[in-house]
Amino acid sequence: MNFKLGGPQKYLVFSEEVLRHFERQRQRGMFSKEAGGQLFASYSGDSIVIAIATGPYPSDRRSRYRFTPDPVRAQQDIDTHFRQRRHFIGNWHTHPEEVPSPSPTDVKNTRRRFVESDHALEAFVLVIVGLAPFPRGLYVSLLDAIRLNVLAHCSEESISNTCPLYQPAVQARSLAGMAGTGSSKKAARRRKPPMQSSF
Repeated sequence: MNFKLGGPQKYLVFSEEVLRHFERQRQRGMFSKEAGGQLFASYSGDSIVIAIATGPYPSDRRSRYRFTPDPVRAQQDIDTHFRQRRHFIGNWHTHPEEVPSPSPTDVKNTRRRFVESDHALEAFVLVIVGLAPFPRGLYVSLLDAIRLNVLAHCSEESISNTCPLYQPAVQARSLAGMAGTGSSKKAARRRKPPMQSSF
């Protein structure tokens, strides 16, 4: 599944393994708890491929409408995947709604992590998994300290210049800062654990 980016990497691609992981974590039951974790990617030609979605873990704090990751385990994952040449690019979590969208708390906490973490990324990826079939049930955006841009899904048939860059008609920074291996490694190796707050 592809979403269009700006910059040297044209597409953000979700691997089938990641999509299956999201599918398993949907909050289908009345008492299902929010799940979440981190996203790790590699670079392939003109694409950033999200190959791994971690979590949830028993040490995370979870409820129906709240998810707080274990910061120690989160940092362990960053260190482990960096050694395997996969780079942290953002976070994901679930919502018990058909078509998901971020709450003000989601946006505030993602921006806080972006500002307070030590990294070289131009934006963090925020993914929210809802109940509707994908892509309708998958919210994907880029956030920095100021901007939020919802990425547009590109079907296999529409991967061309006709695929829109962003759903909102605004300009924003892209993930271009992750293109070089130096900045990517810095982002993966030196990122501090997630803040002790919920999505």
